[in-house]
Amino acid sequence: MSGDQRLVAHPRLADLRQRAASFISGFSYRDRLAGKPIHDEQGTYDRPHDLTCHYDPVVVDHLLADLGARPWLAPRPTLMVFLEVKRNGQDYWIDTVAARDEAMRQAFQQAASPMAMSVVFSSPADADTVPDDIVSSRDREAPGASLPISGTLVWSDSDLGWVATWRFRHDGRRYQWQVKGVNFDEAFRVAIRGAVQILSSNGVP
Repeated sequence: MSGDQRLVAHPRLADLRQRAASFISGFSYRDRLAGKPIHDEQGTYDRPHDLTCHYDPVVVDHLLADLGARPWLAPRPTLMVFLEVKRNGQDYWIDTVAARDEAMRQAFQQAASPMAMSVVFSSPADADTVPDDIVSSRDREAPGASLPISGTLVWSDSDLGWVATWRFRHDGRRYQWQVKGVNFDEAFRVAIRGAVQILSSNGVP
């Protein structure tokens, strides 16, 4: 709600987690197999459900204030992702259509969802003409609320995972951050968390 990623390490967070249920104003379950008949030996309680918890905004605002933070009320912009992948001698850009990139596109979307963010990807034509200074040039060209974020994902045997470097520009300032030795799901979460930290005016990633 605040966009401030530093709150995850706040010393008071452990106590708040113990009392998390008291902050919920209500909850609901949704049967993920609704409309489908029970099959085989499956009973009602074996069916998967989604749990949704509802929070009172006033309660959340007070919790944030106690942590020295405030809610991030600005509309969440869409991020335009320009991602270069390097592994096993291959070097390519993630695009909107290649079946090869489907898992990474889905993982990026999943990383954005918890932060109430959305992402779109560059087209093959964009990837063929990406300039060296992608953040500076694309920042001026991005339509509407779509903001460019560029990254390089390099496989490293020595780091036992991906090395991800992210670049972003906001309010005339350029930012860069990196994570090493992670799977690409975590690399994309780091990208989203970094962009959110910047956009919510909570400092550098």
